[in-house]
Amino acid sequence: QPRRISTQSLAIGGGRDFPADAAAHASWISAITAETGASPARAEKLLDRYGTTARLILAHEAEQQTESLAGASDYTLAEIDWL
Repeated sequence: QPRRISTQSLAIGGGRDFPADAAAHASWISAITAETGASPARAEKLLDRYGTTARLILAHEAEQQTESLAGASDYTLAEIDWL
């Protein structure tokens, strides 16, 4: 069937509700670090990597014993488990 709507400019997944400017970005980081206990650097890294889906991954990391992967220290076992 032919497409009825283009999704080219539609924000989906981690792009949905992505912080639009520097102030919104800082506010998102502040809120998620307060919510999950993650460091601002970790929240920033996952926001860059997964968009706003990072909130779910950081919450999952907060429930797990977070251990970095050998050879890929900026990834955690909890992150891979969530994926």
